[in-house]
Amino acid sequence: MPHFPSSRLVLALLAVVACATGGEPADSGHPYLLWTKAELAALRAQVANDPAARKRFEALAASDARTGKNNNNAMVNLMRYAVLGDAKAGAAEKGALLKFIGTKIPDNRQGDPNIRNAAWREDRTHDAMRYDVLYDELTAEQRSAIEATAKGIIDWCIANPGPWSLNGPGDPGTKAANPSAKSRARTGWLPNMQWPTMIGAHVWAVAMRDRDAIERIANCDGGWKWYLDHYIVDKRFYMEEFAKYYSNIGGMIWWCQGCERLGLDQLGWGYTGAGGATMRGFLGNLPDAALPEVRTAEGWSIPVTWMGDAGRPVVAASGPLTPSWRWGGGMMNGMAAKALTQLWWEAAHRKFPDDGFGWFLSRMIPPEDTAYLPTPWFPQPPIPATVKPRAAPSYVAWERGFAMLRAEESAAYWDSPKPAATFQFGMYYVHYVSDCFSILDYVANNRQLYAKIGAVGGGYAGGDPWRDHCRGQGSAVVIDDLRAAFVDSGENGCKNQRIRSDFNGIRFTAARASGIYPQVDLERALLLTDDYLVDATWIASGTPRLCDWHVIAHAVPLSLDGWQPAEALPGDAQRDQLHQAVIAARTKADEARIASAGSVTAANIKPMPERNRTGYLSELRSRGETSDNWSMDFLCPPLSATAAKAGVRVHQLGAPGTSLSIGLPPGVAAGSAVTKLIATRQAANTCFAAVHEPFPDGPKSARIAKIAAFSQPATGSIVALAITGQPGSGIDDRVVIHGFDSAERPVTLVDGPLTLTTTGHGWVRLAADRITVWGAVQALELRGAAAAIKLVVGGVEVPATRTGDVLRWKR
Repeated sequence: MPHFPSSRLVLALLAVVACATGGEPADSGHPYLLWTKAELAALRAQVANDPAARKRFEALAASDARTGKNNNNAMVNLMRYAVLGDAKAGAAEKGALLKFIGTKIPDNRQGDPNIRNAAWREDRTHDAMRYDVLYDELTAEQRSAIEATAKGIIDWCIANPGPWSLNGPGDPGTKAANPSAKSRARTGWLPNMQWPTMIGAHVWAVAMRDRDAIERIANCDGGWKWYLDHYIVDKRFYMEEFAKYYSNIGGMIWWCQGCERLGLDQLGWGYTGAGGATMRGFLGNLPDAALPEVRTAEGWSIPVTWMGDAGRPVVAASGPLTPSWRWGGGMMNGMAAKALTQLWWEAAHRKFPDDGFGWFLSRMIPPEDTAYLPTPWFPQPPIPATVKPRAAPSYVAWERGFAMLRAEESAAYWDSPKPAATFQFGMYYVHYVSDCFSILDYVANNRQLYAKIGAVGGGYAGGDPWRDHCRGQGSAVVIDDLRAAFVDSGENGCKNQRIRSDFNGIRFTAARASGIYPQVDLERALLLTDDYLVDATWIASGTPRLCDWHVIAHAVPLSLDGWQPAEALPGDAQRDQLHQAVIAARTKADEARIASAGSVTAANIKPMPERNRTGYLSELRSRGETSDNWSMDFLCPPLSATAAKAGVRVHQLGAPGTSLSIGLPPGVAAGSAVTKLIATRQAANTCFAAVHEPFPDGPKSARIAKIAAFSQPATGSIVALAITGQPGSGIDDRVVIHGFDSAERPVTLVDGPLTLTTTGHGWVRLAADRITVWGAVQALELRGAAAAIKLVVGGVEVPATRTGDVLRWKR
């Protein structure tokens, strides 16, 4: 039978939440941080009066106990003791707390020998929680000794500048010894491993209710204010790959909770950093970077866009809520068991019920329940299945260096079949994988269409010639087999790139930079609609270059008719020769620019190792050279024998000397649904112009009949596409995207009866009863226009002039 908490218990929990969010009196004693006394009273009443609740809490306590060396069960045992009345668990945690007395920060030469971070990962959050919950079990002498130890840790954090202030991770005191050391607040350190000591010290300050310690730790170098002022970017984003985000979130939540309950909310939830960062925003990091629901034969997930060398996090997924949703972590992040995703969303929903965090939990309601029943760590009323999700606007993260394009931006986004894509700019981030100007993810019809081939397998920072390289990303351009070099260090946003965007009606973003490849001016632009993704990449160099444009489809080709087995990729014989000639021609200006961005020249320009040449792609096939437009269909793995056969059709405009290749990337087993398609050209100046069209149920459901260029200028710096749909599709579109310097001036193009003037980009859909215009279209003329036809610009019907059957409009 479904379990429903009694109305009396729900009312009690509502009262608890009012205390939890509204603030507890400053003299309320302990416990007050992990649970207030009112919360514990309500939880104990629930256990006493509701057998199903007791059974559920006991099951959590049993399942969440961690085993193995160095695992820490403090948070589970504290729940056993405080909520379930397990005196043995309380005694065990009291014994562990007494061992904390006299603890000192370890020397940084211990721990990981590569980064010497032992001093920075000494997370003592669990000891602070023991102190809070077991306070009444301690003698005055024990409390005094414990508090003296905790204050020593707080003083150490304040006195010892952290690795964020150095050129790289190092020993305490280096900053004082070298005051001219260049600060790399965002990219010179690893918060997952090198902030746990600091956030644990924050939690200790609030656990002791020590206002002086709270003020000092919040205001110190590397403290709470510093983190929100200097580290968090674009008001909410983490500067490592997002898989490492989890390490400090629990401690940050408990710091905010403590500050609020002490009447110091201006130092916690209420603090706004210099760039607008807040804890509320930071809790939204993963949802704001998430894709819509992706389905496989095994179930569904809401994945976060995949960047960096580790695995991909998710914000919600099908299947049971196992302990790995609540507690976890590794020794590299400290000995504390870290609060994980399920607990973040509980805390976030309790504090910000209108922000949509609870919706992720509501998607994971077990089949036997009709509402999500929160864990005892963040007590609150059940979360109903009707809770609303958050909206999901498209955006450019200028400081974090990527863009999220979402065809659906409302709260319907999360399970919408409409497409979404993530576009990486040319910026460094911690655990960067040379993914400049890549499409990291492309999702449509709730299927993963493009993504990287996997996490780095050969070590971090250049250890894997495929996964730490553009060639292993969802879609990118690789020049002369070189590894892409970032042009912005991550400390000052995209200052060395020109970023353009427009999210009104269409979803458009473009990025331009010189130096990602030596002596190459590169620009890539994406324009997303409900029906397709337009993708234009311009390459300009003084000498011929070997250019490989690719997609990595998480799908299989529908047909390989006309494709012949091949021994090598086109241009393999020239790749190393071209590389050496380019490096020899590098100028001092090139070197200075790359050095100023922090790029390591030797690591970022080396070509694919010779030993990998013959294994570039297995099952390699070629379709030879062509100058014609071409297309290729891919089918995603079936969800079931009767499910729709979703997939993607790649259309590309032809260009002289284009060779097509297809095969399996290294590490991908035969028969796997991961395929790399490459278009190769050797040219000094060229443009790859493609349309990525998702289809819901086999190629017959594709809606585009053909794409063609119209009015292409001789310079090739403008892509002008006529996209013609199948009968009844409603698609009769003109898409214009300017690249390079042409983006800054109006250009007039003619396509039969239609004349368009655009600046930068424009999208027009022609229908019998209306013309729809989005983007920077400055003027339009249509000959043979129907008398009743409407003109809708930017979502608003606008007047136009007429001379006979000629319709004219100017902005």
